[in-house]
Amino acid sequence: MAGYWKRPDLTAEVLRDGWLHTGDVGYLDEDGYLYLADRLKDVIIVVGGHVYPSEVEDLLLTHPAIARCAVFGVRDGQEAEHVHAAVVAVRDTGRTSRRSAGSSRRARAGCTRRRPCTSCPRSR
Repeated sequence: MAGYWKRPDLTAEVLRDGWLHTGDVGYLDEDGYLYLADRLKDVIIVVGGHVYPSEVEDLLLTHPAIARCAVFGVRDGQEAEHVHAAVVAVRDTGRTSRRSAGSSRRARAGCTRRRPCTSCPRSR
């Protein structure tokens, strides 16, 4: 990587001693396979604080209808960041789309009971 376009300050942050520092956190197993576990800078800055997506993902995954999820920040027109989630439902639950929508609402309600509203997903 040559660097960030017209941003020598950011280039200096990530390119050090010939290495590209991506901010990814990982580990090597005993066979030499690399596993990516998280991101160092993975934080969503919302009104009222900071939200770590991995914490919200862990909470969402406690819901029995959620198989997988990814939590991320989305900026609105006023440059404020909001928490959003992409969710994969558990297969073969026999639920209709109306019941699945209800499950999304229940998952969000469960999240808001355990975390501040600003750190819970706004989309489903």
